[in-house]
Amino acid sequence: MSPKGRPALMIDTMGGLGNRVRSLLSAANIADELGRDLYFSWRKNANLKASSTVVWRFPGTELGGLAGLPLGLRWGIQDPYSTGVPNKRVIVFRTPHAIESVPTQKSWQERFRELPLPPEHAAEIERYYLTELSGTRYVGVMVRA
Repeated sequence: MSPKGRPALMIDTMGGLGNRVRSLLSAANIADELGRDLYFSWRKNANLKASSTVVWRFPGTELGGLAGLPLGLRWGIQDPYSTGVPNKRVIVFRTPHAIESVPTQKSWQERFRELPLPPEHAAEIERYYLTELSGTRYVGVMVRA
């Protein structure tokens, strides 16, 4: 149970940045739909050495990087591909993918477009967009090693 006394949903993020964003934002949608507080873990590792606060302000409360392990042992890990969720006080997901088995009114992509930038980087990112990208065509490239 969350400190606020409401049932909780925990997402143990994993993989690279895109995987974590997809799983975290889809979990945020499910938490909203079910009226649960959202918690997440964000471990730095070889795939991603940045903290969760570098580029965006994510919904929910970040717990220590290993928080998902004991919570998963205590409450069990929910299968992200099963239909529906159990009626437990704490639901724990651990996946690099969007959780689409629980229908939500908003997609993770919609939520992604609404994410606020951290104040300490917002002006720099917005300036770069306006001076370098706005009004021009550009191509985004993802490189995987």
